[in-house]
Amino acid sequence: MKKIVFTLITALLFSFNCFSQENNDIFTSVKYIELRDYYIESINSIEIKESQIVTKELIDKIGKDNFPEITKKNSIAEWLKKNWQSTSFSSFEEAQETLTKFMASEEKSRMLTEKMAPLFTELRKEVGYAALFKKLSEDYNKSLQN
Repeated sequence: MKKIVFTLITALLFSFNCFSQENNDIFTSVKYIELRDYYIESINSIEIKESQIVTKELIDKIGKDNFPEITKKNSIAEWLKKNWQSTSFSSFEEAQETLTKFMASEEKSRMLTEKMAPLFTELRKEVGYAALFKKLSEDYNKSLQN
């Protein structure tokens, strides 16, 4: 019985050691480094920052309570046509202009995400979502310190 328990514990420790080494190999791989660099670059990109500003402006003007419901229905343009007076937009034209900026920034963000998605998906399958994001976050924080 002791031999079986000892063998199981040894096998388990060996498995953990192999998994740990596999993760380290993945996090030093060319694919991970490419994903990391792209991740850091896109977080720091002007497009993402502009997108955040425009999104905040639209949410502030429409109202935090209205925004999630409107976006679920995917009808922001229609909603604004009918309800722009109940927002803090000064005119329908201002509402349209802000919506146009929002849609353009959403498209830019989507394009950035599409470029990163295949690498992210591949690496996520190998190490798991939590481990990958933890490492990307650590590397991003290190980049801020440099």
